[in-house]
Amino acid sequence: MSIHDAEFRRPILYLDTQYRAHLYPDTTTTRSLFKQSAANYYMLIANRSSNAVVGYSFAKSDASEGPKAQPVWSFQLPITGTPQILNLMVTFKRANEHVHSQGRVLGDRNVLYKYLNPNLVSIVWESIDSQEKPLITLYLLDAYSYFNEKMRRNEISSIELYEGFEQVNATAFSSIGRDLLALPIVEQASFIFPTGIGLMTDTETQKGITNKHILISLPTGGLLELPRAFLDPRRPIKPTQEHAEEGLIPYVPELPIPSEALINYNKTIFGVRGIQTGPTSLESTSLVFAYGLDIFYARITPSKTFDILKDDFDFLLIAAVLIALITFSYLAKALAARKSLNAAWK
Repeated sequence: MSIHDAEFRRPILYLDTQYRAHLYPDTTTTRSLFKQSAANYYMLIANRSSNAVVGYSFAKSDASEGPKAQPVWSFQLPITGTPQILNLMVTFKRANEHVHSQGRVLGDRNVLYKYLNPNLVSIVWESIDSQEKPLITLYLLDAYSYFNEKMRRNEISSIELYEGFEQVNATAFSSIGRDLLALPIVEQASFIFPTGIGLMTDTETQKGITNKHILISLPTGGLLELPRAFLDPRRPIKPTQEHAEEGLIPYVPELPIPSEALINYNKTIFGVRGIQTGPTSLESTSLVFAYGLDIFYARITPSKTFDILKDDFDFLLIAAVLIALITFSYLAKALAARKSLNAAWK
């Protein structure tokens, strides 16, 4: 949960079989904080057996029964036939993640506005089709990796959504009052990844100014930090001057794995079960924690240390210059006051 107590502890919210909400740790402070903001919390449950996705709200909880999840919407996944679902994954936007820029400046100085829907939920399921081949389906409600069975290789598909060159509403997003015919512009591209893929996640910073990097666990025990620019679906096949001004990299089907991009260097991390990222008080720095058979923690700087002074920074010189400037400013102020006084007596 995004709320925290005086000791900056964030409670965990979970539901029982009767859809009643429970907090851990269950204290007077956490109950009070959740009661104040219960109307702002929603929960989504995906049922693999019924292929249904149901959204719940805590806004209409009964005071006598305590906080209880009430269904507010439902969606039936369009799974036809009887495919065997191997894995089902639901991903939300991080609650505390910020988007620094609403648009993307193109080479011709036009602005392509992003599709910023805070309620967007991505649902991905892996199944077996009628020909006994793996099938991956992605649904976006309100970049994924997969194994291409036909080409016998791992691929990464990247998708970006844009509103266009004009924004419908620059201040707020409404799923109810929005024109359903004005669908977002979809940019998509696929890339070949030369090795296997374990888990994937992206970096997170406090204000969202720093460039996004993708973290990928490799079967060789490495943890790869891949710049998001390599997965940009707008990478041109034939770059022009406008593409160069925008900073787009020419499209190459295969993604590189440079050795200097392995953030664990000569240390190996096997059996990774999860990769967690988090922001710090410095915008340039993101925290990475990988766990499994091994535990790995590091701080990375996707856009370099643009807000951190170097280790060899000359503090004495800067302090001396500042003291000299302050002294000269007071001296100039005194001289100007004396000159004004002499001019008044004449």
